[in-house]
Amino acid sequence: MDSSGPSGFRNAPVTKFLVQIIGGCSLAVTLLQSRSSPIVLRNPLWRTLSPILAFPAVGPGVVGTFLIYRMRVLERLYGSPKYASFLFFSMATSLLFQVGFKGYNGPYALLCAMLYHYHQLVPITSQFPVAAGVVLNDKMYVYMAALQLLLSPTSVAPSLCGFVAGMMYHLDLGGIQRYRFPQWIFPRRKPPTSTPSVPDGPSSSRLRRQQPRHVSTSPPPQQQRQQSVVSEENVNAVANMFPDHSRDAVTSALVTARNDMNRAAEILLTSAPQQS
Repeated sequence: MDSSGPSGFRNAPVTKFLVQIIGGCSLAVTLLQSRSSPIVLRNPLWRTLSPILAFPAVGPGVVGTFLIYRMRVLERLYGSPKYASFLFFSMATSLLFQVGFKGYNGPYALLCAMLYHYHQLVPITSQFPVAAGVVLNDKMYVYMAALQLLLSPTSVAPSLCGFVAGMMYHLDLGGIQRYRFPQWIFPRRKPPTSTPSVPDGPSSSRLRRQQPRHVSTSPPPQQQRQQSVVSEENVNAVANMFPDHSRDAVTSALVTARNDMNRAAEILLTSAPQQS
């Protein structure tokens, strides 16, 4: 099982927007620098936004957007309103920290804040041994790509600022985690509908009578027993990510998700909050 969850941007609209903006700005910076466009490069708005939203070259831009896409599981764990609030806080705080540094170029601070939360919240879901008894896991790809990206001398100071900003949000200093972006900004998740709608009209009552009243879709008892066996390790991992949910709710979500932690996290995110 992949620690980043299902492929694509399902239930991750903020990540999709971020990948498009940072990837597009990074590509635009590369094209404009190669063509030497002084009118655009000297524009005050562009000079303000490009160091924040654009990587300086194609290579860091590809690796950076890959990491942002890979860590989309954070948005599925937090929910889009809280994830957007986390990104805004991390970007604003890291920019304040970087006031004394000159020459920073690229969203390294934002990426490092996300990386800190990825390390703290996303559990290891698979391990595989390599030579000499060394055991790697599915999160090593993210760490190796981030290490390659952060080896640049100009990225050290922004990276440290990003780590500090991510740590501050994780520790909930000043109760910052209670703030959310408005829900109406993000697309709502539509629950699946299994019964087709019947239009109002003279024949609506006849059509409703023709529809089956109840169709049992529950699996056989033997299959139910197989699905109810969940890993205690997965229960503990998901319970640590959702401390506001009871252990019974976490176990029930894992049973419904057939022991898939990513699917269980999506179920808990769409369920009613149980905050104290």
